[in-house]
Amino acid sequence: MIKIFFHVATMGNDWIDVVQEQINCIKDSGLYDEMGICHICITSNANEDIKKLNNILPDKFKISYYSKISQYELPALHMIKQYTEPGDNILYMHTKGISKKGKWRESADKWREYLNWGCIENYKAHISALSDSDVSGVQLTRLDKNFSQKCGSGVVYAGNYFWANGDYTSKLKAPFIGNNRWIAEGWLFGAKPKANDFHNLTNGEMITAKNVFNLPSFNRMVYDPDYVQVVPDMVQWRYEIINALIEKFDYKSYLEIGIWTLECFRAVKCRIKHSVDPIVKKATFFKTSDDFFKDNKMKYDLLFVDGLHTAEQVQRDIENALECLSDNGTIVCHDMMPNTVWEARKTKAFDEAGIWNGDCYKAWIELRKTRKDLSMTVIDVDWGCGIIRKGKQKTLPKNTKNDFNTYRQNTKKIMNVLEPECFYDWLEGLN
Repeated sequence: MIKIFFHVATMGNDWIDVVQEQINCIKDSGLYDEMGICHICITSNANEDIKKLNNILPDKFKISYYSKISQYELPALHMIKQYTEPGDNILYMHTKGISKKGKWRESADKWREYLNWGCIENYKAHISALSDSDVSGVQLTRLDKNFSQKCGSGVVYAGNYFWANGDYTSKLKAPFIGNNRWIAEGWLFGAKPKANDFHNLTNGEMITAKNVFNLPSFNRMVYDPDYVQVVPDMVQWRYEIINALIEKFDYKSYLEIGIWTLECFRAVKCRIKHSVDPIVKKATFFKTSDDFFKDNKMKYDLLFVDGLHTAEQVQRDIENALECLSDNGTIVCHDMMPNTVWEARKTKAFDEAGIWNGDCYKAWIELRKTRKDLSMTVIDVDWGCGIIRKGKQKTLPKNTKNDFNTYRQNTKKIMNVLEPECFYDWLEGLN
């Protein structure tokens, strides 16, 4: 029988998305139809995490073990010993990479995609290999002396996904659950198996932080001969978003707050185009936005907020823009997704050098907390383009902080982020 043993670590903000990705891979590959049970070891006893996981598990998936994150993958290997019988072919996998952040997470995601491809999508090759081998996997890697001592083996399947047959795993002892996480990497090789290597990126040498998955050029085309890259129809710039909205709703009037180099203003295609700026003399209204709104009597179909990048000013600009917004009109706000504290620095720290988004994101968070009558979405492109329309939304809890750390740790949720490749489909669904 084919059995899967799956170690699920509930770490980070998107662990459930990673699990869903891996379940989908099992289903799409055809493995789900041929397998028996998938035993899961979840590294959390929190009822909320267990409920989240159970809500997405297909019929053949079962939580069989509970463990602590400090025990790493070791209890999951005990699970293999308990539920594997001679004659079984087993796959071991885990939520690879979810503990990583930043550029290391990007590398880990690529690694997980490679392991999913090598061990799940190509499962038939491994099952075939197990008729002659004890274990099978990808990236069979020789270790240096230091790692050999940590892992208890001179070789490992890098990434620690693997296939094995039950006759072989019956020879292994369940590993000691202590503070040496690396034992889990070398455990499979404790009885000197005959090992099959389905695919290898480094000719058996170690993967390091400086090669393979960390290279910007690395993608699925490197290892998958059948892969065809599909480039989505993806929005890239603020003026593309603005022009798409103008075309969608046949808008006739446009106001831009803050024109700076005029690049965006010139690219926008609308019958009536006005601009407001207290510094650039080519503006239609050479004054501050506060002064403009005091005297303005005109309704605009679309307003683009890109003026002074402070939370206080941006919130005033948005609230004033709502007062002169036409029926079914739209507000677009720039600089809603700074990546670093430096990019989000206050005006007094801005030296006109490098990127400056300011703390505009704070205004967005405050409106997401208080305005049930708005529909707010940020497109993750061009430093974050926020789209506001009259409608309805579930507001954020009133105690949601708007400091930078809270924003960065919960960006997708509190900003209501839409990926750029999804923009045109999302736009088509608007009324």
